[in-house]
Amino acid sequence: MNATVHAIPEYVEARIQRDLEKGLLRAVEGTLQRINYQRREFTVIADCHVWTFTLDRDAQLWFDDRQAVLRCFHPLDQLRVIFAPGERGNAVRSMYAWEKRYI
Repeated sequence: MNATVHAIPEYVEARIQRDLEKGLLRAVEGTLQRINYQRREFTVIADCHVWTFTLDRDAQLWFDDRQAVLRCFHPLDQLRVIFAPGERGNAVRSMYAWEKRYI
């Protein structure tokens, strides 16, 4: 029998923020360049560098402070990506996007 524990998003976000503060995770803010929805991979331009990411199965995706699915994200979106660097690449733990609001 497989037992699965589903954590509420607030708990998962708190754990991600704690790991970020401890230095176990890294964060980068930039512009989404390309996205492959099927392979769950994307590139971001940030800090004059192209970053390549792969989404973890349990990655938290947020768009305008609401949980979202990957299809909500498109090239040129402004992102904040929290990830775990590794030998196999940068594994995304959480990703945030927001729309520009003009007043």
